[in-house]
Amino acid sequence: MVRRTSLSLCRPGHGDWTDLWDIYAGAAAKHGYQAEPENFGCLSPTFVAETDEKAQELGKGVIYGGGQTAFSRPEHTLPPGYNSKSAIRLLAKRPGGSWLGVSQGKLKMAQEDPQAQEAEWQEIRRKLGNSYHKAQKGLQLIIGSPKTVIPKIKTMLQVLRPGIFIFFHIQGPVSNQDRLTSMRLMGEEVAPAIREYAKEIDLPDPYGRTPGSVSAYAGAHRLPVVDRQPLAALGLV
Repeated sequence: MVRRTSLSLCRPGHGDWTDLWDIYAGAAAKHGYQAEPENFGCLSPTFVAETDEKAQELGKGVIYGGGQTAFSRPEHTLPPGYNSKSAIRLLAKRPGGSWLGVSQGKLKMAQEDPQAQEAEWQEIRRKLGNSYHKAQKGLQLIIGSPKTVIPKIKTMLQVLRPGIFIFFHIQGPVSNQDRLTSMRLMGEEVAPAIREYAKEIDLPDPYGRTPGSVSAYAGAHRLPVVDRQPLAALGLV
């Protein structure tokens, strides 16, 4: 049974995400309905500051949120009760690790050689720093002043046409005041502009129109659910 809604971490700069939208829409058509914006939602890591320079410096916190490619530790990634005993044993035996960043080598390193683990962390920091701006170019991260982030979010809306757009706020060492400033700027400047743009390009949400309520068009191919044209202009395809 096809789910009536789909919410994803949005990365429109990667073809597989627009392809995912198409796969969902094709399955929806087979089940008798046309996928529309109310069927889709986006979660986008976003941070806003008064200036681009300040946002770029503080926004680096988002890349230190843990996970396999960052700084996950076995005891934090899989605390007691989070997973079954059999699953823990399986993960510990896998020499190549897993998406959770847990492997036999990491377990041994955490227990026996803190210095080696620190050296690994330094290498991870270097790699993450190199990927920070690349991720922004691909619209995987939205970082900057309101004037900078609004056009980027509009591009995401134009490409993926989601009825729901969620800001995933900053992680890492950012002061409470800077976090509050980001939230204020989002509420006062970014969100109103995005709401108006969503109305302009007709993006109904699931509260205004029930997901799955638009019947499939008989005798015709389903309507497109993504617009890849802006990606070409940005050099992302």
